Order: sequence, then C-alpha cells, then structure tokens
Amino acid sequence: MPDRDPFELVELSPAVQPPSGLGDRILVGLALVALVGGALIAVANVLPDADEAAQASPSEPARTARPIPTPAPRVVAVVQPDFEFAEVAQPYLFDGWIRASVDLVIRTDPQLDATQIGVLKAGEVAYAYQQDQPADEPGWLFLQDQGGWVATMAGSEPLAYRYQYPQIRSSGWIQSVSAGPKGFVAMVAPPSDPYVYQYPRPAISTDGVSWRLSDSASFGQWYPPSPAWGPAGWLVAAGATQPNQSQVRIWIWSSPDGLRWTRLGMMGGVDSDYVVQLIGSDHGYLMETQADQGSTFWSSVDGQTWRESIDPIVKGPNYGQRQISPVVGGFYLSDGSPGQAPGQSVGAFSADGLLWSKVAGPNGVNLRLTDFQGGIVAFDIGRTTGATRAWSGAITNGQLLWQHQAELDQAFANAVVTQVVSDGNLVFAFGWDRSTEDALVWTGTGTQWLRSPLPRSFGGLPVLAAVSAGRVVVVGHRQTLRGENPIVWHRTAGGGWLPEPDPMLDLVPDPSTDDCPMLPTEYLDFMVIDSAAVISCYGAAPITFRAYSVPCYQCGGEQEGNPQPAWLINSSLNALYLAPDDSNSGWSSTAVLAPGLTVDPAWTNAWVEVTGHFDDPAAATCHIEPTIDMIPWWSGQQSIITQCRQTFVVSAVTVVSAP
Repeated sequence: MPDRDPFELVELSPAVQPPSGLGDRILVGLALVALVGGALIAVANVLPDADEAAQASPSEPARTARPIPTPAPRVVAVVQPDFEFAEVAQPYLFDGWIRASVDLVIRTDPQLDATQIGVLKAGEVAYAYQQDQPADEPGWLFLQDQGGWVATMAGSEPLAYRYQYPQIRSSGWIQSVSAGPKGFVAMVAPPSDPYVYQYPRPAISTDGVSWRLSDSASFGQWYPPSPAWGPAGWLVAAGATQPNQSQVRIWIWSSPDGLRWTRLGMMGGVDSDYVVQLIGSDHGYLMETQADQGSTFWSSVDGQTWRESIDPIVKGPNYGQRQISPVVGGFYLSDGSPGQAPGQSVGAFSADGLLWSKVAGPNGVNLRLTDFQGGIVAFDIGRTTGATRAWSGAITNGQLLWQHQAELDQAFANAVVTQVVSDGNLVFAFGWDRSTEDALVWTGTGTQWLRSPLPRSFGGLPVLAAVSAGRVVVVGHRQTLRGENPIVWHRTAGGGWLPEPDPMLDLVPDPSTDDCPMLPTEYLDFMVIDSAAVISCYGAAPITFRAYSVPCYQCGGEQEGNPQPAWLINSSLNALYLAPDDSNSGWSSTAVLAPGLTVDPAWTNAWVEVTGHFDDPAAATCHIEPTIDMIPWWSGQQSIITQCRQTFVVSAVTVVSAP
C-alpha cells in the first residue's frame, strides 16, 4: 500500500446519545478491492480466554469466491423525492390543567351549537388540550376525562385559568463532531427559547478555534446521524416521514464545505428504513439503515448510487449496539450489546462494505479505535474484569491481526477511554478517572502513553473529539441547572488546551434571582413550578400544598449501579404519587419520602397535605457506580446530582378532608 500524506486523511467523531465510538483516520475503503486484485483478504485476531490475552490467530478467510446470492442485492439510485414536506412553524398549543372560572358547558364538538354533554363547574379542574383549534375566542379546549369541548374565552377575557409551564431557556447541545481534510463539521442545536424546539444544524471550523453556526436547520425537522466526508464531499442522510406518517424515505444531502447543503434526493425504492449510521472514507461511504425486518448495509462511492450488502453477517435482525468504524483497509463492525459472553466473537471486517468476514477481535464493551500509521489503536473494557484494555491491529500478509497489548493496560488503570483520534504523528485518547471523574487525555504512539489531566474548567466527560490537518478538538461543558452548555476545546501549538474564545453556543446560566417565582401553595401550581428557579432563589425552603394521593402499582424501577443515597435516587421504593383530583385519571407527580417516613396505607386514595422541599442536603452526595454496560452512555455524576437537587422530598404528610 503506497505511502499517503497524513493530512489528507479524515477524522470522525460520533454523536453523544448513543456514542458510536467511531475511529478517526480513514486510510483505505472501497478501492482496496482493486489494489489487492484477486488476493484473499483474511481477518485475524487475538481471541482472549474470557478477558485474558492470547496469541494472535487468524479469523475465517474472507469469502471472495462464492456463488452469486439469491435474491440479488439491490442497487438503488438517488432520485427526485416523491413527496415534499414544507416545514411550517408550529404555534404553541396548550396541553395541561385548567380551572374553570365560571361554569363551562361541555359540548360534543368545538361548536357553540353542538350538543351539551355536561358542565365543568366554576372552581373544578380538568386536563385539557387545544388540538388544532385557534387560541382566540372562543378558545376551544378538549377535556380529556370528560370527552368533550369547552369554550374558554369570551372576547379577550379567559373563562378558565390555565396552568402553564414557565417560559425558560434551555441549554444547547452538540450532537457530533466530524472532520474532513480542511476542517470540522459539528451538528449543533442552539439554546432553545420558550416553546421553540431547535433542530440540529451544522457548524463549521477550519482551525477548531473559531466556529460558524448555520443560520437554519439545513435538514429540516429530521435527525440525521453524523455527517460523513468522502469522495463526493460531505454527505448527510436521514429518514424523512410523510406528513401522514404513512411512508418513510431516506433523503440525502451533500455539501462542499459543511455549511452550504443541497438535497440530492432520496434513495429510490427504499420505503421503510431509517438511517442508523453513515460512515465516510476517502474512497466511499457506508450506510446502515434499519426497518422492521432488520438492518441493511449500503455502499456508495459517489453518494448517488448505493449497493446493498446481503452478507448474512450484517443482514437481518439487529437488536444490539452495533458500531461501524472506518479502519485501515476498510470497515470494522463491532457489537457492544449487553450480555455478550466473555470470549464471544462480536466483530466483522470488510474491505468494501459488501463482503464481510467474522473477526475474533476485542470482545469487551465501549470499543474505541483509530487508525495510526498503517495500523489500528483500540481500547475496550473487559466484560469480566471491568478494566480498560489496550489493543493494536495491523495488516500482515493480507490479514488483519489483533493483539491485546497487556503491558500497556496499566497506563489506563481505573480509567475509561471515551474517544480516540490521531493526527498521524500522535494518538490522543480521551477519557475519565473512574474514582474522581476528572477528564483525562493520553498522548502516545500506541506503544507508549503519557496520562495527563485536562484543565479543571473543562467540565464534564470528554466524549466527542476529532482531528483535521493536525488540529485536535474535544467537547467540554459549562454545566448549570439549565443543561450541559457544551463548548469546544482545541489543542494549542504548545500542547495545552483552550476553549473557544467566542463560543458558538451561548451559555444558559442558572436562573437569576431577579426572576424568582412565588413558592406554590396549590398543587397545580407546584406541578408547573420551575424547580431550578426555586433552587436558585429559595434553596431548600419548605413548600406546602394539598393533593390527592393515588396508588401506583409497578411504577418506576430501580436504578442500577448501587445508587446512594438509595432513598433519594430509587424514589419509587418509598414515594407518594400525587394527582390534582380524585377522578382516577392517573398520577401527575412523584414525591420522595424523606428518611424516617414510610408510606402509610391511610395516605392512599386520600386527600393529603404535603410539606417538602427541593435541593435536599443529601443531593450533593448522590452517586452511582456505573456498571460496565452503563459506561458507553454515562454522562457523569454531576447529572445525577442535578437530578437529585430537583427531586421534591417530602418531610411531612397529613390526611385532610376533600376541598
């Protein structure tokens, strides 16, 4: 294989939920078939005994001489879409509880002359939603339990009080960061204004320092996986649904720079699939789609014509956590599904995305890998030991050989590797310390590693990272009660780390004490309270209200990972389920009982007066020990603490008469 300029290579980084763990350097893709001619490509690996390393051994040979399968694989072209979806700004539609200010006639239809079927008397409450009715007079709302409509406006005067959630601004988020030869493309959702949901849109950077955010969501209301760089430039694919939800089409967009996008069309004849992953290399693209019958892999060299793989290794049901990674010589498929037995083969290799060979490769969870100087550097977590393991892969005599580098495991002791990228000269492994959750970076060559902390102000766990033309970026956080507030950090020429000087995403801070809500005295007001604002303004101040306590069987579930304090995190074990009335329409809130209180049967199916608080002092100690299968999705202890702070803890309960 000829030498390549390392700065022509491409680095990719996956989305956060779920993290795909894609490698970064893409050396050879579909063109490998032509380069090796008729030579057989086999794949081999160390097959450990449980979590222990063994000698390298070849996998099954690649199957290059086999009968033409029946039915023949599909070849589909990108064609003009057979439907259009005009994105229209959706107005806010009320959906919540109301209290009648006057007697409201309940009618069968939203018409003043429709048949009367009841009355919502003044002072009574009901759950209502607007559906598609206009907000102005007569202000029709549909009552869920009563099954009829009420007019709630007389001119500009409301006839019912609407309990509405406060208008708050939420943190933005970064879905993915990918890299091409000339820079980065991130999929970003800006901070959301009240009642306005922000769909992901692209942001680009040529140097990883300054970022430019697109003015609009280039892909409408669809949620595509990470953009992929390849011979046709940047591609994005997403499942687009008809307005009546009857058909799904795969729409494909292309871009020369990651900011200006053009819709190429849809994949003709693919009518029920959603896009799971889209991977790019400098020689082609590989897409995984999924429908009811299972998943399908598609290969393309230009983004216009796509060829289906019917290889049984990848065709059929997919109920796991499959991850495709571009690697030297092609593509690597791994499965990190929970419950895999130690030693079980969970990998496959393909030079072109069409023919696959089973691989006895790294068999743990949380596989992260990257190409490096003609080989592969990888990390996983052993299923029985729970320890991070270092692996290397190399092409030798037409075979991909995996080797567990057991002597390097100590450099990653008591730590998790969340992402790996390479600039051609060095490998950068990002992760966190399992005891302290301090953010870490390992710098090395695959045989030697230097373990270093990221700056204390980095915030959160480093999950997204990428490299382009020698520039390394990694996503940090500015955590508040309003969300993660991600920010992109870059590696400096001196080897340090700095955040964006002018962040593309505004910080949404903790609520200001200038806008403190009144503490609720009525349950319906409590239901729509901004708990973050209460914490900022009042801390753990007591709140008292009356509600109806209802039974709730098999509600909630137990959190894994030895949660502490269990009474606060596993709240379903000792909690009240509260509703605004005794209509048996279900519960609306869960209230955790403080230590020393246990549920009294007399509290169930009864009106109760409850006193409690947010921001319990024990919230600062909330902690979960993530299990092995939780690690790929783990967002850090701070998110658990924030959840605990916003949990309502009951300190006193008294049975009272009905209002």
